[in-house]
Amino acid sequence: MNVMTDAGPLSGFTNQATDSNRVFRAALDAMSRPGKIVTVPEFATPDGLNNASTAVLLALADVDTPIWIDPAICNDVILSHLRFHTGAEITSDVSKAAFVIASADSDADYLTELSLGTPEMPHMSATLILLVDGFSDTPSMVLSGPGIKDKETLGVTPLPKGFLEWAQANQRLFPCGVDTFFASASSLAALPRSSNIEVK
Repeated sequence: MNVMTDAGPLSGFTNQATDSNRVFRAALDAMSRPGKIVTVPEFATPDGLNNASTAVLLALADVDTPIWIDPAICNDVILSHLRFHTGAEITSDVSKAAFVIASADSDADYLTELSLGTPEMPHMSATLILLVDGFSDTPSMVLSGPGIKDKETLGVTPLPKGFLEWAQANQRLFPCGVDTFFASASSLAALPRSSNIEVK
């Protein structure tokens, strides 16, 4: 499937079943092993997003998962691409979004408005996808908890102001709370709501 832009068609997955499964497995690997950095195959990416974030949305979003897009990065090409390839509603109300995609450089006031789910339906919470420049050997946080044998370090560049404090508060809400993906040009790492976070 393709979506038309001024420059011509922008493709989604070359092989929907195979490529979607590859990205799903990468996302699952990242979420089940917090702090692990996984490589995402390269796909067509609209300006404003990056490869890993686009791939995750195309693999996971659908007509039942509204998407909120950071106004700082949102443009018509992104809107057309996601609507065409996922069928998802694009919402302007971040509290109603199943997926929230934002630049790590943006004002992060939206964090306090994300859906946290309920004790009866914790799966109804939002998943945050943060566009980052990359990952470093200098840890931003030390993680422990499910999926981690002892401790795991993760260095993310950049992080929104106040993100780590918000993430620590988010973990205390478990089983409610928000799961986070950090998406760079080619790689993905995850911070599940179940992970304990020690700030470095």
